[in-house]
Amino acid sequence: FPSHDNGGSNVTGANEFYRIYKNGATAGSFTSVGLPWSADLGGGDQRWKKTDVDVNLLNGLTSSGTYVVDYYFSASTSDGTQYMSNSSNNYRTTFDLYYQIDSSSNVNQSATGGASVLDGSGKFVKKNTGTVTLNNANSGYTGNFFVDGGTIAIAEGAGAGTGAFNVGLDGTSSTATVSISDSNGGTTVSSQINIRAGGGNRTITSANSSGSNTFSGNIFLDSDVNLSSSAGGNLILSGKLDDGLGSGNYSATITAGSVEFSGSSSNQNLTSYTVNSGAELRMNKSSADAVQSTLNINSGGTATLVAANQLGSGATVNNSGTLATGGNSDTFGTLNSSRNIVTGK
Repeated sequence: FPSHDNGGSNVTGANEFYRIYKNGATAGSFTSVGLPWSADLGGGDQRWKKTDVDVNLLNGLTSSGTYVVDYYFSASTSDGTQYMSNSSNNYRTTFDLYYQIDSSSNVNQSATGGASVLDGSGKFVKKNTGTVTLNNANSGYTGNFFVDGGTIAIAEGAGAGTGAFNVGLDGTSSTATVSISDSNGGTTVSSQINIRAGGGNRTITSANSSGSNTFSGNIFLDSDVNLSSSAGGNLILSGKLDDGLGSGNYSATITAGSVEFSGSSSNQNLTSYTVNSGAELRMNKSSADAVQSTLNINSGGTATLVAANQLGSGATVNNSGTLATGGNSDTFGTLNSSRNIVTGK
């Protein structure tokens, strides 16, 4: 804290006052720190300074989000107390408190609650190659997840709050995955998923060996996306897939297991959908298009019409595997087939 001795008034002490509170919350009382005399700088200028303050500004902050630091100074003089307080408005700065895990090891959120429960509006950043598994409902968390690398998995009965998943480090070739790890199925995650730009593998998957797990939020693409489930299980995507973030030319590939498109919103603006060998795409939209562009069924892959009218009127189907109608009818643009078409139920 600087002061100036003009020869008429004598500064005898100085203090700094500060308080920290969450943005939008009611501000509390100030804490004072005494500043001892440090040096005479010449010409009447003085400095009051304390360098050994042991204050943890994060102590007691349990909720993520933006925090405000208000502070001002006072000087005790022979003419009374003088203040440096930004015209009584206090000096102010802010900082963001958020979660980050940068580890190649697997990290499990404690299922017993307490301090491990995610709370507040600050982001959650996952870096490196390991897997972070969420084991709590985290119902009070409104922040967004950023899967820059590795995997964030949601366990049976757990949740991810109300924020969105952003999969992949924007503009890089990182490998990033969001997964439901409920092995028996039955877990639904409602978060929106944004597939971020880049050349790496961006994956939405489910680790169930029976039953169905569901991502019910919309999925927006700014890059290609891989979709999969474990053998014996089914991954349901009941929102829409949409190239709503980028300029187009993005595709979805079912790489393994069973993936089902359901819900009442059409998938749109994707260049193509591809079903790899050993994988199945189940098309089960209600009065909406599961595929509106090109469907490529590779050798050993299966695409099944679980309900009628799943293909857009201009859709093209390139079948080198199995197209199973399940007894349902559909009208679409073009069929190029060199392999099996199964029409019965």
